[in-house]
Amino acid sequence: MWIIVLLSSFAFLIYRLTSYPGISWVDSGIIAAAVSSLGISNPPGFPLYMLLGKVFTLVPIGDISSRLQILSHLGAVILLFSVYIFVKRITGKALPAVFSFVALAFSYNLWSQAGNIETFTITNGFMYLFLLWVLEIDPKDSKKVLLAGLVGGILSGLNPVVSVLVPVGAWWVYKNRIIISKNLKIYIIASILAALGVVLIYSYLPIRALAKPYMNWGNPVNFENIRKHLVGEGLNIYEPETSSINGFTGQPKVWLESGLHYLQLGFYQFTPVLLPLVFLGAYNLWRSKNRYFWPLAIIIATNFVYVVLYYGGNQESWTITSWGVLAIFIGVGVEKIISWRPKLKWALLNLALLPLIFWFPILNHSKYTFGDDYSQNMYKDLPQSAVVIGGGDYFYTLTAYDYQVKKYRTDVTAVVGNMFYIFDWYREGLRNYGGLNVSKNLESMIKYKSVDEFTEVVDQLIAENPERQFYITPLLLRDTVVAGHKEGNYHTNKYKLIPNGLLFKIVPLNSVAEPNEELFKFSFKNPQIMAKAPFYMERNYKNAYKILKDDYAQSFAGLAEYYLAKGDKAKAEEYLLRSAEFSGPGSPQFYNRLAIFYIGEKRFAEARSSFEKALREDPENKDVLSNYQKFLGEISGKNENTKRELYEAKKFIFFYLPGWFVSEDKNGAVGILSPDKKFRIKITLRSKSDAPMNVTYGSLIQEGQAQIPNSDQTNIKVWNDRGVKKYEFDIFRGENVFNVLVYPADSPLMAEFDQLISTLELR
Repeated sequence: MWIIVLLSSFAFLIYRLTSYPGISWVDSGIIAAAVSSLGISNPPGFPLYMLLGKVFTLVPIGDISSRLQILSHLGAVILLFSVYIFVKRITGKALPAVFSFVALAFSYNLWSQAGNIETFTITNGFMYLFLLWVLEIDPKDSKKVLLAGLVGGILSGLNPVVSVLVPVGAWWVYKNRIIISKNLKIYIIASILAALGVVLIYSYLPIRALAKPYMNWGNPVNFENIRKHLVGEGLNIYEPETSSINGFTGQPKVWLESGLHYLQLGFYQFTPVLLPLVFLGAYNLWRSKNRYFWPLAIIIATNFVYVVLYYGGNQESWTITSWGVLAIFIGVGVEKIISWRPKLKWALLNLALLPLIFWFPILNHSKYTFGDDYSQNMYKDLPQSAVVIGGGDYFYTLTAYDYQVKKYRTDVTAVVGNMFYIFDWYREGLRNYGGLNVSKNLESMIKYKSVDEFTEVVDQLIAENPERQFYITPLLLRDTVVAGHKEGNYHTNKYKLIPNGLLFKIVPLNSVAEPNEELFKFSFKNPQIMAKAPFYMERNYKNAYKILKDDYAQSFAGLAEYYLAKGDKAKAEEYLLRSAEFSGPGSPQFYNRLAIFYIGEKRFAEARSSFEKALREDPENKDVLSNYQKFLGEISGKNENTKRELYEAKKFIFFYLPGWFVSEDKNGAVGILSPDKKFRIKITLRSKSDAPMNVTYGSLIQEGQAQIPNSDQTNIKVWNDRGVKKYEFDIFRGENVFNVLVYPADSPLMAEFDQLISTLELR
C-alpha cells in the first residue's frame, strides 16, 4: 500500500505544480461556472460531476478553480490506482504495476486533462474503479449485483464516455448467461435499479433548471427540453465551407481523419519507445486467455468507434479511456520481459519515467495566463454596466468564468452572439442575470430566414437598452453565426464601430468618438507565451490559440483601417505591421492586407515581402495566391504607364489604370469612367441569397453563359440601349454575386475591362 500512496502523492504533486490556477481553453469555464452556480452545463449536463464539483468548491483550499483542479487531479489518481490494481492482479507483481502507473500518469492526454476543470479524469477514474469491482463480483452474489446495477446507473451522470461499459456489461452477461438464467429475477431487479439510478441522477436537470441558476444550458424543465439536452440536439453539423463540423457527421472523410488522429495520439502518448510493450502485453494477455483481456479489448474498441464516429472539440480527451487499457497492456509486456531477463527490471523501471521527462516541458502550463490576460485587456477601461457581444467558445467560457467564478467585472454583461440569436433560454438568462431588456418585438424578429437577421436583432437589442454602452468583439465582424452561410456576421449600417482595444465600441452614426491608443497597449503576465505558439496535440486548443492571437491582431488591423480612412497612412502602416506581427499561426490575411497597403503606396518590394510572409503562413491560401499572382503580373515587364492603381471599395477591391475616374455611391455601387468619359463600368456586390437585380438597360438581345477568371459561374445579358450595346454580367463567387455593367461593348477599351475584372476581389 505504501507504494500506491507514494506514487499517488508524486503524481498529484506534479499535476499541481504544472497547472495554472485558472481555466484552460474551452469548456473549463462553462463547467466551472455551472458547478459554482450548481447549474446546468453543456449537453448532456454531467449531473454527477456537478454535485461532486460543488462539494469540492466547499473545500477551504485556494480559490474555486484550484479546488476543481484538485478534483481533476484526484480523478487521475483514482484511474492510476485502478490501473495499478489491474496489472497487479494480472501479473501478481508490483513492479510491472508501478511501470504502468508511472507511464500512464505522465502520458500526454491524462496529464493535460489532470490540470483542467473537466469531467474526463474523474469519469475515467470512477469507470475503471467500478470495472475493477464488477469483474470480481460473483454473479450469484445478489446483493453485489443489485448494488452494481444502481451504481452503474448513477455513474451515467458523468461524461458520456462512461458508456463504453455498456458493451462490457453485455459481454459479462453473455459470459455468465447460464447463472443469470437461473437467477433471472435478481437481474431484472438490477436492470430496474440501473434505470432508477439514471433517472435519479438526471433528475438533477429539471430540479436545478426550475431554480433558474446562472448557468442553465437548454433550460431542461420539461420532457422535451430534457430530451434535447441529453442528445445534444442541434449540435450535429457538417458544413466544411463555413468550418462548421461537429458531432455525428455521417462523412467517411471525417471518420478517416478522426481514426488517423486517434492512431497519431496513441503513437505519441507514452512516447514511441514504449509502444512495443503495448503490443507485447496485449498479445500475451490474449494468448493467456486471461479473463481481463476481453473487457479491456471491448473498451478500447468501443472508445475507438466513439472517436471515429463523433467529431467533437474534446476528441483527444475521450481517448484517455483507451490509454488506460494501453497502460495495462504495457504492464503485462514489462512482466513478460522481466520473466525473460530478470536483470532488466530496474532498467525497465527507469524507462517508465520517459514520458515524464519527455512531456514535462510541454505540459508545464503553470505560466499559461491566456485567460487572465485576455480578461484584463478586454475589460480595460470599460464603463460600468457595459454590454460586450462576442463570439466563439472561448469568449463564452471565459466570460462565464469571470462572472460566476472569479466575480470579476460582474457589472459587465457578456452576450454570446450565436447563442443570443439561436436560443430563447439564453435570452431569458440575459433578462435574469444581465439586466437586459429583450422585448417580444425582438423575439418576433428571429425567424432564421436571412443572413441579415442577426445584425437586425443586435441593432434592436442596442435600441431597446439605450442606457447601456455596447461593444462587440472582432470575431463577430468576420465569422458567421448563421449555419450554412459565410455572411451571417454583424454588419450594421445603423451604427458605426470605433476600435476600442480588443473590442469595437458601437456608437451612433453622428458620434465624434475616436479610438484611445492606450487601450492597444496590451499587457501580458508572461509575454513569452504570446511570442511562440505552445505545443498542443489537441486540435481544439490549437485553434483556440490561433483565434486568441488573431483577436489581438484584428484589433490592430481595425485601428489601421480607421486611420487609413482618416488619411493617416503612417499610423495605418504602424498598426498594419503590428497586426501582421501579432497574428496567429496559419493566419495569412494580415500580411496579405499589409501587402495590399504597400501596393497602394507603390512600395512594391515591401509588398512582395509581405505576400511571401503570408504564403509562409499558409502556402495554399487561394486569396493570397490570387493577389500575389496578380501583383507579379502587374509589375513584371511593364513600364510605368501600365502600372495600375488599387481601389478599395467598402466590400471589394480592384486595380485600374491611372487617369480613370472611380467613385462609390452610398449603396456601395462603384462607377468607373475612362479618361475620355465615353467608356463606363458599374460594379455592385450582393449576396447570392438576395433577390436578383431586375433592372433593364434597353432591349434584351441575348443571354447565356460567359467565361470570367476566378468565378464559379458567370451569366451574361446583352442589351441594346438606343444603339449602344451593353454587357451585364452576374459573376458568382461562393455566396457572393458581382453584378457588372459595361458599355459600350464594342469599345476597344473592353481589353482594359478584362484586365480590371480579373483583379476584382472581396475585401
